[in-house]
Amino acid sequence: MHYLEKLIAQGEGEQLDFKKIVQDSRKIARSMVAFANTRGGKLLIGIRDNGTVAGIESDEEAHMIEAAALVFCRPPVEFQLQTHRLEGKNILEVNIPPALSQLHFAQNEERKWEILIRDKDECRVAGKEFAEIFKLKQKKEGNLLKLGTAENKILELLRSNPNGLSVKQGSKSAKIPMWKSAKILTRLAATGVIEYDALQGFFYNKP
Repeated sequence: MHYLEKLIAQGEGEQLDFKKIVQDSRKIARSMVAFANTRGGKLLIGIRDNGTVAGIESDEEAHMIEAAALVFCRPPVEFQLQTHRLEGKNILEVNIPPALSQLHFAQNEERKWEILIRDKDECRVAGKEFAEIFKLKQKKEGNLLKLGTAENKILELLRSNPNGLSVKQGSKSAKIPMWKSAKILTRLAATGVIEYDALQGFFYNKP
């Protein structure tokens, strides 16, 4: 069995997406950015959503992938292309590695730049604290957080709120400014003390 057949049999998910054709470089850029900002992944061009083989007819898809990465991703997303033959048809495999040192942005329909991440088989806009947590994780020094009165209050609130805590809720309940609540929560998440849901924008106490 061709290894692509094994991938297709798994179905679309966090690290795999099927595209029958590439019609819009801007839209495909959103998928590429979401993969890069999560754990990396593969686009299989020439595969229908139901997993059947459609194939591609020309090299136009490869050119549109290049345009997506270079023009509609900021900064440009790295990728590798490979063409396969499956059921007598050409399939384009696009491999996108995970972003290690910087986040990537893609344009929405209003041409505004957004940070996207992969949620199961969908591309979703990440919560605004996601970028700050990512930056903090890249720092080799200075990412330690001293636990003062405000930090301990936030941790106590997290322990008593199993449904999570937003920056605004932390600010209101701990009676601290919004900027301080955001700073405490993002640093706690970056150091692994608590968890962060990048889609909902909520912070959770670790079980």
